[in-house]
Amino acid sequence: MVKTSDELSWEIVKVLEKLNNENAGNLRTHLLNLFNNKQFKVRFDFSDVKNINTMALNIFTIFSKLLKEKSTDYQLEIINANDDIINLFKMTHLEKTYKIIRGTSNGF
Repeated sequence: MVKTSDELSWEIVKVLEKLNNENAGNLRTHLLNLFNNKQFKVRFDFSDVKNINTMALNIFTIFSKLLKEKSTDYQLEIINANDDIINLFKMTHLEKTYKIIRGTSNGF
């Protein structure tokens, strides 16, 4: 469901399939592990994600709130998301917490 790597103190989370009820639990578990390991700089690569449902959006909301409560130095980014997902993040105001970077494969 997710593949991670470390890049210049950032944890890169590449979501490998659509984010729905079936795999939202795996995402939640993975993000809780990052939180417990005090990894507060996370970049999500959505290049393979075609859609996302409300359960997954709630997980992203909760994850950002957990980080905000624990650290003032957290950073969250979304890269390579399609326009529909970007619009969804904007409609739910998650773009205020997750910096959305368009058009690059690594966020730079």
